[in-house]
Amino acid sequence: MMKLLLLKCLYAPLNLPLSDAIKIQYMRIVRRILMLFTAPINIALPIGIEMPLVGREFIHRHLMFYKIWEPSLSLYIYDNLESNDLFCDVGANIGYFSCLAARKLEKLGSKGHVLAVEASPSIFAKLKSNTASMKNIYTKQLAAGDVDGEVEIFKSTENNEGLSSIYENQNESGMVLEAVVKMKTLTQMIAEQNLPVPRLVKIDVEGAEWPVIKGMEALLQDQTNALEVIVEFDEVRLKQFGISAEEFFTYFENFGFHSYDLNNLYLTPEYLPQTKISGPTVYDRKTRKQTDILFSRRNKKQIYEGHRSVTVKDFLNTL
Repeated sequence: MMKLLLLKCLYAPLNLPLSDAIKIQYMRIVRRILMLFTAPINIALPIGIEMPLVGREFIHRHLMFYKIWEPSLSLYIYDNLESNDLFCDVGANIGYFSCLAARKLEKLGSKGHVLAVEASPSIFAKLKSNTASMKNIYTKQLAAGDVDGEVEIFKSTENNEGLSSIYENQNESGMVLEAVVKMKTLTQMIAEQNLPVPRLVKIDVEGAEWPVIKGMEALLQDQTNALEVIVEFDEVRLKQFGISAEEFFTYFENFGFHSYDLNNLYLTPEYLPQTKISGPTVYDRKTRKQTDILFSRRNKKQIYEGHRSVTVKDFLNTL
């Protein structure tokens, strides 16, 4: 109870009419305090569940304090799911985006579902526990890829379990082998669960996105569906599969998709309550920063008109 009160008090200055520069400096101090929260604290999130969170973990810390993770991605997922849709969360981690999507589908009173896929056994245990109260979420402890088989999964030792991946080069930077896990294609997982064509697929598997995409090629080829795909793009990591950035975007273009940058910058100002959440913009194909790319067959006018201009605070109040 005392820690929850402390968190509330620490957050209060963010609502004051101070400059972003001052708030950023303040947050550097707060971050050090949050890192001391080494034991799990049950935090009630606006997405309708409680999660046990620890301050030393990167994603946990953001959810613990801001009650939101990656605002631009959160807003897009929440605003673009309709009744009976399927949302696939590939690299679901502890389940934040899965629960966000499930909450939206529940509010619509629909029969829509979420398929949450996580390869890491230790993280999957948390995902399973965090999503237990959501009856419209299917969880799978598998690696998504382009073939059936087995694959090694590496886990971070540096207070960021979100870095867990089959991306082999990460073993050189604070990564250790956690387990050998089963791999299936996303298409196969959907078929085995007897689920419909997804409306929205989010892929964030820390450098191993390309095999996941190749494993869902049949879904991409069908241009009669409304499928959209959000991919964490990193040109450097793509190269491990012998794929250039140009080839990556051309691959989607060949199936009729346009590319949009969700402008996820991974910076403190994005989380401040008064900040307006960024919407998708046409990806210029020149920027090579790590970001989330939306692939959609909708044109620029449709994408821009569909974006809701809302602050972080107001968005959280609508959940």
